[in-house]
Amino acid sequence: MAPRETRITLTWLVAGSADDEDCDIDRIVEVWDVTTAEDRAIVDNNQAGVSSLRYVGGPYQPKEQPTLDMVRWYLTQLEAALAGP
Repeated sequence: MAPRETRITLTWLVAGSADDEDCDIDRIVEVWDVTTAEDRAIVDNNQAGVSSLRYVGGPYQPKEQPTLDMVRWYLTQLEAALAGP
């Protein structure tokens, strides 16, 4: 949505045969709330670091090669779009 704004859409997958009695919605929401709170703290700390004037990105690690490939592809597409026809 924006550099510092994200929208989250939740979808909980359950067996097709499940009914309301098979799914403990309160427990599902409780687990979501706990894990989201933990993740949010990590994400907020990372964002603060990346937003720092002193931040310098490091190199991608070998296991991140697919991510690096996608970034390079995206930048190539962006450059082509900016260059025009």
